[in-house]
Amino acid sequence: MRTFLLAAVLALLGFSNKAVAETGTQVCQTMASYAVYQQCMRLIEGQYVDPDAGHVCIRAQTDTGKIDCLRTSMNKEYDSEDVAVCAPLYEDSERISCMSRRGSRTGRGGNDHSVRLESIRRLSVDGIRLMEMGNFQAAYQVFLRINTLSAPMATVEEQEE
Repeated sequence: MRTFLLAAVLALLGFSNKAVAETGTQVCQTMASYAVYQQCMRLIEGQYVDPDAGHVCIRAQTDTGKIDCLRTSMNKEYDSEDVAVCAPLYEDSERISCMSRRGSRTGRGGNDHSVRLESIRRLSVDGIRLMEMGNFQAAYQVFLRINTLSAPMATVEEQEE
């Protein structure tokens, strides 16, 4: 039975690069204090964070390094080659410098509706996962963030009508 469960989990996870990619929210959830977590969540709110960038940023040694890495990589797209070059770097400053040199600007930013909708979709998955794990306080914070992302979109759409 254990072998079957292990095989099922491994099949669900797969071994592609995206299977080990982290969202910006997941990077923020690794912060040492709640205040830094909130700062991180405010930073990425409504911004595009490529999962490959999250995979690199989550490996930073310090919370400051993680935040600086996210700030550098927001609204940029990265590929597996970028991850292979930047992820193994040990020093946060080297990792951040690598991320700033690599990747390409997406043209997506905080005002793009598609980016906001994708952020809401990812956050809803994260919130549900947190609820399933019994971490209701963190889930509540994620759902508050969804509410914040949703409100400006409705206002903009109403103004366009």
